[in-house]
Amino acid sequence: MLEKIYNEDYNVIEADKKARAICSGVIDEIFNTYDWLDLYLDPHGFYSLDDINESSGSTYKKRYAKIIGDLFNEFCRLFPKAEDDKITEVMLYILNNPESSLRQKDIANELYINSTYLSTIFLAHTKTRFVDYVTYVKIKRAAYLLQKTQIKVTDISERLGYKDMGYFSRLFKKEFELPPSEFRMCGSYSYEI
Repeated sequence: MLEKIYNEDYNVIEADKKARAICSGVIDEIFNTYDWLDLYLDPHGFYSLDDINESSGSTYKKRYAKIIGDLFNEFCRLFPKAEDDKITEVMLYILNNPESSLRQKDIANELYINSTYLSTIFLAHTKTRFVDYVTYVKIKRAAYLLQKTQIKVTDISERLGYKDMGYFSRLFKKEFELPPSEFRMCGSYSYEI
C-alpha cells in the first residue's frame, strides 16, 4: 500500500497524510485486537510519525514500513504463530498474566493439560522452550515497567516472581544488554524509529 501511495501522482504531503492514516490504522487495530499488548508495548511509541521532514516520498515510505515492521517483529516475538489451539490458549494465558506464577505445572493444571505434554508440544509448535518463552514475556514486562513507571527495580523483580535480584538482572541484561537500572536511566527501550 505504501508503495502504491508514494508511486501515485500525489505530492509528498498528500501521500504522507494517506500513509500516516494507514500506519495509524494498523497500529490502532493491532492494539485494539490484542489488548494484552498494552502490557508490553506503548502504542504511542509507534506513533513517532511527526519528526520526518523530508521532501522525498521514499524517506517517508521507508519510515512507515519500518514502524509497521518493528511492531510486527515485536508482536511475533511475544505471540509466535502456533497451529495448536491449546498452545495459543497457553500463550494468551501467559501474556495476560505476566505478573502471576507462570510455572509450567501451574499453567498445565489451570488449562487441563499434562505438564510433560505441554512442554513437548509448546516447543514443537513455537520452536521455543516453554521456560524461555515465559522468561522472555516476564523480562519484556519488566522493560515496560521500567520505562513507564517509577516502581523500584527490586519491586519489579519481585512482582515478576524473581526473588533473586542478581538472577533477574542477569536475565534482563542478557535480553537488553544493560542492567535494569541503567536501562531505565538511558531510556533505551525504544522500538521507535
